[in-house]
This record gives sequence, structure tokens and C-alpha cells, in this order.
Amino acid sequence: ANTSDRSIGAYVQDSWLVLPNLTVDVGLRYEQQVAFNASQVQGTLSPTGLPIPAAAFTLNNWAPRIGVNWDPTSEGKSKVFAHYGRFFENVPMDINVRSFGGEIDYDGAVNEHGLQPGAAGYDPNCNVDHQAGTNPAIPLASCTDSDPAAALLGAGTDYVAPGISGQYTDELVIGAEYELLPDLKLGISYTHRTLPNVIEDISPDNGIDFLIANPGQNYDGAAAQLHAQSLAVAATDPTLAATLDQRAGWLAAVKTFDKPSRNYDAVTLRAEQRPTRQSLLIASYTYSRELGNYPGLFSTETNQLDPNVSTEYDLPDLLANRYGPLGLDRPHSIKLDGFYLFDLARAGSVTLGTSIRAQSGIAHNVLASHPLYGIGESYLLPRGSEVRSPMTSSIDLHVAYGRRLSPTLTLEAFVNVFNLLDQQDELNVDENYTFDNALPIVGGDANDLKHAKAVNLLPTGQWVTVNRSLTPNLNYDHTTQLTNPRSFQFGLRLTF
Repeated sequence: ANTSDRSIGAYVQDSWLVLPNLTVDVGLRYEQQVAFNASQVQGTLSPTGLPIPAAAFTLNNWAPRIGVNWDPTSEGKSKVFAHYGRFFENVPMDINVRSFGGEIDYDGAVNEHGLQPGAAGYDPNCNVDHQAGTNPAIPLASCTDSDPAAALLGAGTDYVAPGISGQYTDELVIGAEYELLPDLKLGISYTHRTLPNVIEDISPDNGIDFLIANPGQNYDGAAAQLHAQSLAVAATDPTLAATLDQRAGWLAAVKTFDKPSRNYDAVTLRAEQRPTRQSLLIASYTYSRELGNYPGLFSTETNQLDPNVSTEYDLPDLLANRYGPLGLDRPHSIKLDGFYLFDLARAGSVTLGTSIRAQSGIAHNVLASHPLYGIGESYLLPRGSEVRSPMTSSIDLHVAYGRRLSPTLTLEAFVNVFNLLDQQDELNVDENYTFDNALPIVGGDANDLKHAKAVNLLPTGQWVTVNRSLTPNLNYDHTTQLTNPRSFQFGLRLTF
């Protein structure tokens, strides 16, 4: 109730025919985004009445766009093109609710070691079914395998780094197309997409305090200003001075965090042919890689949807082993599409179409737990160390009957069949090697897992090693998700 957000934007575009066969398009978009805690716009006041900077930011985003198209044949049979654009994130309200709204998380742990029935120390009270008519809190209260020290997180508003800038993606596409034969067009394109700057909540002291900033950026100038302000008020307001010095330390620590990276590079070969006026065939092959240490606004590994306030930069000791193939990295992708239109004259028309898809499976990780952030937050081995899932494929079918009701009105009934052969390919596996708390094995491999030890976190924030090996998750590397089974879609479409 105490949050607000607004944004404004403008876009200007112009194009020039530089040469007879060369066109250049240039655009520039400006937008402003503002987010703040409405109850503390001016910040909390010190005993002397001086304001302490509040939880708020204003982003002034300038997004250039440019495109070039050239026909070297001067006959309309070819196209060489290049496009560049910068695209800023429209920051969702989640950051207002979570970071500026005084949210509180109170966490405890039951079935802490993930023991299975029959294992030593297994307590059935720790592993209950959530069935209708039962209250799982009753047996869980008696669970003997639990962490008695619950965690209280939040309850405040996060400080925002001065001069924070917007999160954006840069994209460059270059390519060429050529009509090799009548009704046969070949093309090749290259796409390079990066995520140079992100907005995240960062903890310089392992989850105790947080600030909103651009990870990896140098805020030493702003830190020096806060320190100078601290010296100026130290004699009259030691409380304010201590707060300013603390925040100066936070800002100075931001540059020590790894800069976020998410780099997508792809080369696509494409062929398009019209064998007849009633048919069309399209085929493409793409080789791509998506590598980095930051998945984006949604974490495909942990299924966390907390844009700009994810767990990625909350704990410095968990930043290791994060670089590698990201959760949507699928190097090979093949697409085949075709359709044929049967013209039945006054009786209407029948359209038959099919789509064939095949793509690489995703790379997998070797994960462990963290005592504060829970399951799957510690990358025991470097990202993507586990074997990929197999390639997936599917065949879809489209059948439609259309009838012209008037010269400008057509009614069409259609049915789509997805996954015609009902293939059950593996999409994902359980990546939790263990449910024990463990630190990343920096640069390790599978041979190091046998020597890995469980750890716990003391109230002082220090790690202590537990004198035992990790307890393996019996479901590790087992399939957890398959492709959707065969399904049907029926519909009517009226066009005019």
C-alpha cells in the first residue's frame, strides 16, 4: 500500500534512402522509471533532522536503435541487413513490494537432511502428505530432523546506490538473403545478444544487509561522498555518521562482485520455397550458445521469479561456479514447416500443415543446499558440469476447413494436434546432488564430490565443517519433467 511506480517514454524514428538500394533507419527512445517507498520518500530522519537517503530510484533510459538494409542486386532478389538496438527492462513492482515495502520472511527447516524412508534417523513426522482434511503442521511440529534456529529476514527497506542505472539488453543482428531460384530463398543470419547491466539486491555481509545496485559497478565516488558527509556530522550526530559510513562501505564493496553476464550467440541458416501457389516450405537450422553467470529475471535452475531481487547476489560465498551454459542453452535447433492449400472452389478450402521441431537438451548442474537460502542455491561444481538431457523432438499437425461467406468474410474451423506421436522426451532432471548444506568446490569435477563435506553456518556468520560426507539425494539426476503429451486444440476463426 505504500509503494508507487510510474514511467513515461517517447520514441523518435527516421529513415533515409542513402543510396538507391541502401536504406538506413535510426531511432531513439527515452523513458523514465521511478520507484520509491511512498512513506519514506525523503528518507528516515536522523536525531538532528538531517535526511538519510531513502529507498528510491529514478532511471533515465536512452535506448538507441539503428537498422541498415541493402539490395546488392538492385533487382529485389537479395537483402543484406544489420540491426542494433538497446532494450531497457520495465522494472516490475516486485522490487517495490519486497525491497521497499518492509516485507518479512520467517523461515525454519524440517526434514533438514532429506532422509528417505528406511534411512538411519528418518522420522515420518518430517515427511508428510498434504492431503485434504489433514493439517500437516501437527506432525511437522514433532519432526526430530529439523533446524531449531529459524531465520528472520527483511523487515526493512533497502538502500539504493546513488547513480544506479537501468537494466538493459543489447542486440545485434546481421544477415543476408538471396533468391537463388524462382520461389526459392536462402538466408543466413547472426545474432549477438548481451545483458551488460542488471539491477539486483546485493548483500556485502552475507545476507545481513542489502542494497539495490548494479553488481560489479564501481561506486567509489559515491562512497567517498558519504564518508565525507560522515566526517562532517560525526561530532553532532554520531548515529547518522555511523549510518553514512556503513553505507559507504556497502558501496565500496559492490565492485568486488562478479559483473553479470549473459551472452547469446546464434547462427541461423534458413530456406524458404513455394513449390506451387498453394504450398509453402520453410526449413531452418540454428547453432547457438547461451553462456554466463546470470540467468536473468527468472531463474530456470531454481524456478525463482523475483525480478531484480533474486538470490543471485545475496551471498558472496555462493557466487563461485556460476559461469557456464545457462538454463536455456540449447546448441542445436531444427525447424521444418510446411502447408498445402486445397482449393475446393465454391465448396471452400482445406489446409493441411505440419511442423517438426528438434532441439538439444539443456545442460544440468550439481547443486547443494544453503542454510539460509535452502535447496539448490550452492553450485557444488561449475555450472553445466552434469550431462545434458537428450535431444527432444515433436511433430505437430494442423487441419483447417474454410468457407467464404462473402467477398470480405471467411469462416474457418480448424484442429491442431500437438505432439502427434505422443513422444515423452526428457526435459529436466533433479539437479540436487544433496540436500545437505555445502559450499561450492571452486573449479572442481565429479571426482571431488567424494571428498566434499557438509557445513553449517554459525550465528556469527562463520562456516563450520561437519565431520561427515554429503548425504546423496537418491533422486539426483532422475527425470523430473517430460514433454507434454499429445493434445488437441479446436477452434473457429472469422476473418473480415
